[in-house]
Amino acid sequence: MRNVRGLAALCTRGRLSDVFDDRDRALELYRNLGEQGDLSAALAYADMRADDPREPEAERCAAAATWLLRLADEHGMEPIIVAAELLVRAHGPQAALEMLQQRAAGEGDHACYLVGAQILADHERDEEALEWVASAVENHVPGAPTQAAKMFADAGLFPIALDYAEQAATSADCAAFIEVGHAFAAQRLPQRALECFRRAAENGDDSAWAKAARTAAEAGWLDDATGLARRAQRATGSPDAHLVRDVVVALCRTGRANDAICWYLQNADTGARDILVPISKSLHGYSALNRSNSRFRSSSRA
Repeated sequence: MRNVRGLAALCTRGRLSDVFDDRDRALELYRNLGEQGDLSAALAYADMRADDPREPEAERCAAAATWLLRLADEHGMEPIIVAAELLVRAHGPQAALEMLQQRAAGEGDHACYLVGAQILADHERDEEALEWVASAVENHVPGAPTQAAKMFADAGLFPIALDYAEQAATSADCAAFIEVGHAFAAQRLPQRALECFRRAAENGDDSAWAKAARTAAEAGWLDDATGLARRAQRATGSPDAHLVRDVVVALCRTGRANDAICWYLQNADTGARDILVPISKSLHGYSALNRSNSRFRSSSRA
């Protein structure tokens, strides 16, 4: 994608033929355009420089990262993010973290804490990742409370995650409650997940009503699921056939088939000849899976 953007920049200058004629010439053009302020060309140059087979990988990646960091003052975080990725390729995560720490603490680029937190998480250094993302929040990095909420929730530290979600909501960022809600749902804590989705919806994210409806349906809570589905449709101002189907199918799987299908018939397009096709297809697949699992368990016992 970066090369495509850079090529587009070169096309506007009538130099596309040079790119295909000579790799060194293409590198030179990208580098010059990057130094003149074209971020797409700069990122394309870094990609090509890092993938140049004529040098050892560590050397070419480190060189591309060093060059990109010269552009950070003009272009902000994107060159820093790519440079960090290249340093991980060249010398491992510690080299990238040292660069990010120096920029965050020494030059005030506090968003580097977020980048470092993700690198640490990617390398399963979870405790350090939480420390870095907390530093990003402390330094008022935009978006940091949401990322912190997600990371602390994924670590099972839900009280702290909820505190960060509350902090994010004060800036009209509802995504943190959504992230924590998904984490609760993954831990099979549907009531807590439902509370988070409700908070997100109450803070302005209308799509959260549908998430709450699906969560309630998966738990087998008929009244909550149907009520939230209606709330979701009122919020969007239009019927949502996919939501209605998902709610009914989930309720059927929890043993609430009769009530669920009655509710479905009340809310679906009763003039359609194939009114039951959407849920029958889903339930047929689910039943087939259950039969397959039953046969497997029987053969295992035998």
